[in-house]
Amino acid sequence: MTVHPRPGTGRGRPPFVGSPVAPFLLRAIGLCLGLLAAGQAEADLRPLASPFDYFSNSWSCLGLKDYPHGTRVSPTHELLLDGEVRLGLLLGREAEPIPQQVPKTLYRGYLPAVEWRLTDGRTRYLARAFAVPLPGDDEEARWVWPIAGPNYVNVVQVTAERRAGIVGLRLLEKGSPLPLQWQRLPNGLARATHAGKTYVIAQVGAGEQADAPYGFAARPAPGRPVTLWIPFTPLEQDEALQARAAADPNADGALRSLETFWESLLARGTELVIPERKVLDTYRASLIYQFIGNDLGEVHAGEGFYDALFLRDGAYQIWSLALAGYLPEARQALDLFRKHQTKEGQFVTQEGQLDAHGYALWALAEYYWLTRDREWLAAVYPQVQRAVAWLKQARAQAPADSPFAGLLPAAVADGENLWDGQHHIVGSDLWGLRGLLCAVEMARALGRTAEATQWSLEAAEYQVALRRAAALGGQPYLPPSWEGVGTHWGNLESLFPTPLFRPDDPRVVATLTEVRHHFGGGYLEGTIRWSPGAQTAIHPYLSQFVTNAEIVRGNQAQAVRDFYAFLLHTTATHAFPEGVYPERRQAWSDTIPHLWAAALYQITLRNLLLREYQDELHLSSAVPAHWLDPGRTLRIAAAPTRFGTTSVTWRASRDTIAVAIDPPREVPPRCLVLHLPVGLRLLAATADTGQPVTQGDGVVLPPNTRRVTLRVRRQRVPRVDYARAVQAYQARAPRGSRPIPGLVRLPLATPLPPEECVLLDLAPYATTDPFAAPFNAPDPGHYRFNGLRSGVQSVAGVAFQVLDPAASGGRGVVVLQGAEACAPLPSSILVPVNRRARHAYFLGNVSGWSPADGGAGEWGAIAEYVIHYADGTTQRVPLISGRTVDDWASPPSATEVVVGLRGEPWHLNVLGVKLRDKKIRAIEFRDLGTPAAPLLAAITLWPK
Repeated sequence: MTVHPRPGTGRGRPPFVGSPVAPFLLRAIGLCLGLLAAGQAEADLRPLASPFDYFSNSWSCLGLKDYPHGTRVSPTHELLLDGEVRLGLLLGREAEPIPQQVPKTLYRGYLPAVEWRLTDGRTRYLARAFAVPLPGDDEEARWVWPIAGPNYVNVVQVTAERRAGIVGLRLLEKGSPLPLQWQRLPNGLARATHAGKTYVIAQVGAGEQADAPYGFAARPAPGRPVTLWIPFTPLEQDEALQARAAADPNADGALRSLETFWESLLARGTELVIPERKVLDTYRASLIYQFIGNDLGEVHAGEGFYDALFLRDGAYQIWSLALAGYLPEARQALDLFRKHQTKEGQFVTQEGQLDAHGYALWALAEYYWLTRDREWLAAVYPQVQRAVAWLKQARAQAPADSPFAGLLPAAVADGENLWDGQHHIVGSDLWGLRGLLCAVEMARALGRTAEATQWSLEAAEYQVALRRAAALGGQPYLPPSWEGVGTHWGNLESLFPTPLFRPDDPRVVATLTEVRHHFGGGYLEGTIRWSPGAQTAIHPYLSQFVTNAEIVRGNQAQAVRDFYAFLLHTTATHAFPEGVYPERRQAWSDTIPHLWAAALYQITLRNLLLREYQDELHLSSAVPAHWLDPGRTLRIAAAPTRFGTTSVTWRASRDTIAVAIDPPREVPPRCLVLHLPVGLRLLAATADTGQPVTQGDGVVLPPNTRRVTLRVRRQRVPRVDYARAVQAYQARAPRGSRPIPGLVRLPLATPLPPEECVLLDLAPYATTDPFAAPFNAPDPGHYRFNGLRSGVQSVAGVAFQVLDPAASGGRGVVVLQGAEACAPLPSSILVPVNRRARHAYFLGNVSGWSPADGGAGEWGAIAEYVIHYADGTTQRVPLISGRTVDDWASPPSATEVVVGLRGEPWHLNVLGVKLRDKKIRAIEFRDLGTPAAPLLAAITLWPK
């Protein structure tokens, strides 16, 4: 790798002049300062491929199994390191940040190494980032467990096909550039330090590196990667990392280690062979995300968010690990899970919520059913006894004449969006009943006949109380709360994960109909709505309760459509969200990858192939017909079930489906039920155990059946697969979710010199006083811009003129029309410009009154900047909630701006846009008639 300096573009004396490494560094000063002014260059990087990614805020995650922290990868392709440090790559002829529209993918399609494939028009780049243990003794063991502590190394490889390309990096700490000192080391290495700690070891070979106070840049030899070794937490001692980087200069050995560990871990679990790559890659990636999210054996719901054990999420996560064949990991997680029982007997992690109690009892029972480990069950049984006792006293709190007699007391329920603690939650009672029934089965397994009988009577009383409350409520369906309010959640878990009602129970059918067709207008994008009275949001993983209910009810076609709707709402790195704002294709609160969602995907896919129902084992309950196209093989092997481990292989020809079964032997089911997918009509069936009995869409078989041949006729039915789900979505996708052209990546690596900037005067257009009544409401309490400085100041690398209300007629910001007190304000302003510029920067980009505003117009925007050019053309920059604007007094959430100024409780964002090469007549700031009131504090143009 060599570096070729360019004519100097740096300004002023660099901070490292006079340091011991200055002679080495100064050889490339001109190159480096020019490169790191990346925000000032016209971007020309673009993706080489465009795999579908649903999300405008697409996150991913790197890390190691059971380590306490992972490295999140942001929508703007930055690695989030310890101490609020962000590392971003710079690539291309102008050393630009990777544009947000470049998709992230995974190495081999599913391994935890994020890849970017892009070009600058002349050179193709492959960038890859992945995590490995810190070097040291027992390195193989460090892959399995953080035996040497929580720290690890993120390795970045960047390969360019031609020498013309530039590879660089920059680091930001809490949003500000992190000043680094670079030092040449032996063996072709360079080291970046700050405050005496090592942040980066770079392999620069025999060539020169170029560097500046905030970054690094190099020009790689064709085919040979630039390799960066980046500890998650900066190192005080880096000798071992230096030695590793010198011994493995291209990090090929590190990548092989990653492959070996993760592939061997996947091979230890249940084997799946599915002839649809997205489906299988997502299953494998979901497993890996869960292992990265686990902390020292404890299942957590997210990495960097929800980074804790929640019994509700955790019960499903543990079940998913057990179903996938990772029974030791499931047991370890359960041992930690069981610690969350109070001395009174309640299982709880979220104070004031009651549903986790039933989840915990069910999780214990599921593990026993999958392992039949009576010794383990006997050890945990005292906790089961205490849990049943707590449930009994909790259900006894209401008087006998109350409509809620025999039910759990009123409580908080976050899933149902009921926070006042004044409602009786249906899902908590369904889970209470399920937990009690599970306790009965655990008692019977241990021969505790008297307790099993007593608890069965209590369960019967509980069922009577449930039916009475349902009848008094007056709805034909099971509502979120017995009072009839809330958003649907636990009330949907009536058939899944274990049946509490018959599949054809009218209340179950009515509940499914209500959420699919009526609640909030019914399903949107094949997905249930969440709390539609408050916001337009959908909830993909919540929908899996309905999908699995349809599987139980035998609605194959609907279950398959629902499965692909769930898969649609993933990133290109196969990560699932929590909730979604569909108009802007945004995961709320950046909750990607969400690990309960990952677990539910694994469970749903497994249930399509193999599932238990009471004393029956069902095979291929709801598989897409194209998985059994002629010549294809479908397989699930070494799969734990309640009846024992089993394997099933389907082999398809034009006229037959041959099924090979290794049936479970530990506790054989009463029968096997083999289903055929929609689109295959059964003509005849034979089995090694005699003539099968035809039933519905398949056949019923003795439990010891090993070979079945189905003669079929293929029917013309619409093909349902992931590619078609994407195609159908794109044909109707909200326009506001598409990329916004011309945005500048912020903050700028090198600040713009103020003398090169044009600071537009907004004093004639200001409408409110940020210190007295920023959004026109009298006496707003602490909701003011207290601490906002006036005057010229550098924000995110841009000089802005912030008005002083005392010198501007009592007004200091431009707030446009909105709801409530902002209704009388103007709907637009027009600021004269009459000059050319390359970039425009806006300080503000926040709104008041309506933080969940869905926007208007083709972009779903609340406002827009309109650049009026002298030739009569215009350029529009939409302000879209969650993308380019957010609520001024809430935590920052907009993904395509950067927070510039902050106080309590306020913040202001900076937005940059590239302008066309022609004279600008004026810039218009225009409200789009929605309840949100947009705010603008300053406009700067660059260059003069």
